[in-house]
Order: sequence, then structure tokens, then C-alpha cells
Amino acid sequence: AKLEIELKRIAELAKSISLHGFRYDGQDSDLGGRFLVADGRWRWLPTVGMHRIPVGAALGVREFSIRVISVVRRDEFSLWPHVRSGLFTEQGALQLFDRLFEGRPPKCSSGWIDWVNQQAIHED
Repeated sequence: AKLEIELKRIAELAKSISLHGFRYDGQDSDLGGRFLVADGRWRWLPTVGMHRIPVGAALGVREFSIRVISVVRRDEFSLWPHVRSGLFTEQGALQLFDRLFEGRPPKCSSGWIDWVNQQAIHED
């Protein structure tokens, strides 16, 4: 049921962007995220507009105005607020950073990803 709701939501978003273009309606609809930096390389991690960015890109939008919320450097992990507060261990924080940096989904989503891949195979 959750997948069906998400698919409908993304389809509505794609329809809206197709009809009205990619619009910025103010601060609440800004696109934003964090830069992750490790070993001289960086990745963009969207945190606001996570659906609009890929839908817009799929529809041909090639440039987005984004708000940088923060820059998270891997080598500064001991300064991260959740590490300092004890919510994350240093090892756990680095594992999460590396997973996000490499674009690996969490293990708990493997069943869903396998199901989606099977559906794609059956459609071909």
C-alpha cells in the first residue's frame, strides 16, 4: 500500500512539473541538502526536495537552485553533533557516512529493492 501511495505521489508530481514547469514557490519549497566530503571528493545529499530533484531531472530540468544546509566532512566525525552527544558511536557514524557517500541503500530496504527489480524484469 505504501508503494502504491508513493507511486501516485510521484506521478502527480511529474504531471505537475510537466504542466507547470519546475517552480520555486518560496523558502518552504526550496531544494536543499548537504555536501558530504571525503578524501577530496564530494557528494550531494538532498534533504529537501528529494522527490522533485529526480522527477525534474527525468523531465529534462538540468539546473536547480539549491540551498546548502551544511558541509559534512568525513575527517571531522568527532565533531559531529550526534557523535558528541553519544547518539552515534564514531564507528557507527562513519559507517552511515560511507553508506550515504557511496549511495548504498540501507540493508532493511533490500527486500523492497529486490521486489522492484523483479517487477522490472517481468515487464521486459
